Amino acid sequence: NYILQMLKQVILIFLCLYCISASFAQGDQNELNKLVKAAQSAFDHSSDSLQYYTEIGTKLAVKLGDISSETRLQQLWGTKLFLNGQSDQATKILLDAARRAEQYPPTIEAAPLYYSLGQVYSKNEYSDISEKHLQKGLEISRKFKNDTLLADGCNRIGIYYERKNDFDSALFCYQQAFILYTQIHVPLGIAYSL
Repeated sequence: NYILQMLKQVILIFLCLYCISASFAQGDQNELNKLVKAAQSAFDHSSDSLQYYTEIGTKLAVKLGDISSETRLQQLWGTKLFLNGQSDQATKILLDAARRAEQYPPTIEAAPLYYSLGQVYSKNEYSDISEKHLQKGLEISRKFKNDTLLADGCNRIGIYYERKNDFDSALFCYQQAFILYTQIHVPLGIAYSL
């Protein structure tokens, strides 16, 4: 009877510890979600804030094993660096994020990451590598049936083909993007700016 009582107490202690750790994990996940949203908001405004949210959020995402949030944060930071003229650093961050993301089953957040990589490489005129990344983004967008990301990808790869002077392929991609944008009811002025 004494052993049974001790066993019950040990089980109760383990259950309490489990509940406490689950509560901390849920709090961490909520904090990570807030950091991702803050990084998305900071993208258009402040590089310093975006860098801060990305660094803190990425560490937390790695701790939690949340590859989707990690990918999104790295894609935002790499894209911001690229837009600020820091192509080499952007390429490194985006490639590291892609390598890490490839260790897991694909997530929808990987599509913008590959689009950003394709854009970075197209500016540096690495055409085969650029096309490979853009096509990978399209593949992921198709897999997840995300018409918004698919339209964005068609538009981006159309730009890529246009820069290569492959106007027939560019026109085809632009037409596909136009069709998708109108199906999802994105006003053309907004679609053009994407």
